[in-house]
Amino acid sequence: METRLVFPLVMLLGILLKSNLVLPTPVSESDHSVLEQASVFETGKFHPVTSNFISSHGYIVVAPQLYRWILPWPSPQDELDRAAKVANWLPSGLRCALPENIEGDLQNLALAGHSRGGYIAFALALGLADAALEVNFSALIGVDPVAGRSKKNQLEPKILHDESCSFNISIPVAIIGTGLGNTSGIPCAPDGVSHTEFFNECRPPCSHFVTTDYGHMDVLDDDIGLDGWVARLLCKGSGWGVSRDPMRKTVGGIFVAFLEAIFKGKYTEYNNILQKPNYFAPATLDDPVQNKSEGTSCSGLSAMSMPAFAY
Repeated sequence: METRLVFPLVMLLGILLKSNLVLPTPVSESDHSVLEQASVFETGKFHPVTSNFISSHGYIVVAPQLYRWILPWPSPQDELDRAAKVANWLPSGLRCALPENIEGDLQNLALAGHSRGGYIAFALALGLADAALEVNFSALIGVDPVAGRSKKNQLEPKILHDESCSFNISIPVAIIGTGLGNTSGIPCAPDGVSHTEFFNECRPPCSHFVTTDYGHMDVLDDDIGLDGWVARLLCKGSGWGVSRDPMRKTVGGIFVAFLEAIFKGKYTEYNNILQKPNYFAPATLDDPVQNKSEGTSCSGLSAMSMPAFAY
């Protein structure tokens, strides 16, 4: 009898990503005892062929390349419509791209994005693509999302309205921002269109983490090509010689802890990070963590909540 492994899915949108499908590949039985209790901030018990922290914890990652640094640049609406096409491809097309013994669980589907990809993820969740979505997302994650150059110069379609809880999004949301993203001569995550505003306009449940000492590009791998290095030079971030590994592990760990809570009902690690962020996370996080708990008023922000998403 064939054993089929069913894994939750993450559709990850972002700049400087290659089109990619990353599968979790089980480790040998001898490794399970060592990694079974691994923290969300450590590499998980799976060995994906392509290095991907999230996939190592048992998630299929679909990462389409939407934005390219070559002319003509696609409009934000074009990128949004492309993202919708990828999402609508999943029910019929994903199965053909997977090995026979692996199946994607479309009932547990998360949407995530970094930078402009974060904006696209929110716009897609808001239903602003020209095509209607044929799948339902169960969770949304924004990694230093950016909606334009300034509050008066937003990407179109415009999604930020400077109004608390204006987003018509009912699924749980986690936002991970950067403390240095709004600094330097050319801020890559400017005030007015960055993670703070996204959190303000989210409805509960929503959590907002900020990596204090890192910048907009620090979440990405070192090998990001010429375009990536240019962007890294322009964006304020950690100093030369400072390891970005704590930043990546922190973002990846929050990412995984959030998904574990939403998809598997395992709330402990996520709530631990909410309550004592700098006891658990490898990188320094702003403390307290802002959190809009399920059932709380949009006008109030709770620094800590236990449990965060046990609804």
